[in-house]
Amino acid sequence: MEMKFFGTKIYNALGLFSWSIVVMFGVIAIGHLLVHEPLIFLNYVKYPGMDYEDFFLASKNITHTRSPYDIPGDRYVTTPIPAIMNIPLTFLGFQRARTILFVLIPLSVAFSFWMASSLYPFSLWERNIVLLAGFVSMLLGYPFYFLIERGNIDGWVMLFLTAGLFVYQKWENKWGSGLLFALAIMFKAYPILLFIPLVLYRKWPWLLWVCFWLLILMIISFPWIGEYYSVLHSRAQGFRFDENGSLIATVALLVIFLGFLNVSIASTGIVFAPFIAAVVYGILISIVIYVDYKQSKRKKFDISVVMMYFPFMVALPKTVYPYSLVICMLLLPMVVYLWKKSIRKYQRIWLAAILLGVSLMQWQAIALNKLTQNILAHLIPGLGLLIVMIGISAYKMVSLRMTPLEGFHGTTPFISTLFPRSESR
Repeated sequence: MEMKFFGTKIYNALGLFSWSIVVMFGVIAIGHLLVHEPLIFLNYVKYPGMDYEDFFLASKNITHTRSPYDIPGDRYVTTPIPAIMNIPLTFLGFQRARTILFVLIPLSVAFSFWMASSLYPFSLWERNIVLLAGFVSMLLGYPFYFLIERGNIDGWVMLFLTAGLFVYQKWENKWGSGLLFALAIMFKAYPILLFIPLVLYRKWPWLLWVCFWLLILMIISFPWIGEYYSVLHSRAQGFRFDENGSLIATVALLVIFLGFLNVSIASTGIVFAPFIAAVVYGILISIVIYVDYKQSKRKKFDISVVMMYFPFMVALPKTVYPYSLVICMLLLPMVVYLWKKSIRKYQRIWLAAILLGVSLMQWQAIALNKLTQNILAHLIPGLGLLIVMIGISAYKMVSLRMTPLEGFHGTTPFISTLFPRSESR
C-alpha cells in the first residue's frame, strides 16, 4: 500500500499543529535577520524564578509564625497551602530550592501531558504521535517558556487536575481524585469551575470528596484566609496589554486593531472591553453548560466533558499571564479522541479550530513584539484562547442532536489519516 505522509483533508490538523509552532520559530528567526533587533523570547526580569521567591518567602514566614502574606508588593496571591507544602524546600536555601523547581516544572508538565494522553484508548503508535505534538508545544511554546522562567505554580495546577482525572478514570478512586482537585483549587482558584460538569452529570460522590478535602484545606488555611481574599482582591484590579492572555485584553487589543483599520467603533470600544468580554464569555460558557445539561440525561459521562472547561477557567481574570495557558496543551489528546468519535464534517471543523487556537497560544508574542515593535503581537495567544472557546462551544452545539456513539467502532482513526502506515501481512 502506498504511504502518504499527510491526509488530504485540512481538518486532519494535528500534524499542522506541530509544524505551525516550528514555522513560528522560522518566521521569528528570519525577522531577526532582517531587522537586526535583539531576539528575546521573554521580557527581562530580575532573575529566573522571580515568582517562586514569593512562595519561598511565604513558606519561611510560616516557619517563623508570621503571615505568608507579609511580603512586599502583595505578590503572594494564593492560599497558604502552596506555601505550607513548600516548607521542606526552605531548609535548602533559595538558590538550591529554585534549582530543584527548574527541574520539577518541565517534569510536571510532561508527566501531566503523558497522563492526559493515557486517559483515552489510543493505540501505542497514536499515543506516540500525540505525545510528540505535546512535547513540541512544551519545548517551543510561549506559555511553557513563561512558566519555567517565572517559576510559577500553574504547572502544579495542571499536574493536580490531570492526576485527578487519571486517578478517577483508571482506579475509580473518588477520594484521591477529590483531594487532587481540591489541591488544584487551593493553589489557584480558577479550577473551581469544574464543579459545573460534576454537578451537571450528578457525580455526587466525587463532588462530595472534593468539598470534603476543600473544607479540610480551608480549616488549615483559616488563620490567614482573610488576608488571602484581601490580597487577591487587590491584585485582581491590575491590568496590562502585554503578557496578558485574558479575554478582556484580547477584546481590547482587537479594538486597537480595528482602530488601525480606521473603524469608528474603536475609539469608544476599548472602554467597553470588559463588558464585551463578559458578554462573550457568558454566551460561550452558557452554550457549553446548556449542552452538557441536555446530554447528561442521555449520554455517558466522559473525561472530555471536564477538559472542555479548562480554557474557560483561565480566560476570565483581567490579567492572565501566559503561564496559565499551558493547561490548554491538555486539549490535544482530547481533540484526537473526539475526532475518532466524530461522524459529521462540522464536528471535525470545530475540532480543527480548537487545534488552531491551541497552536496560536504557543506563538512567541514577546519575541514578535520586539521584532515588529507592535503591541498587537500580544494579541495572538489571547486570540488563540478565544478561538478555542468558540470551537468548544460550536462543537458542543453541533453534537447536541446526535445519537451518542459508544466506543470507536466504525469511525475513522484521526492519527491514521494523518500518518497512514503500510503494514506487511
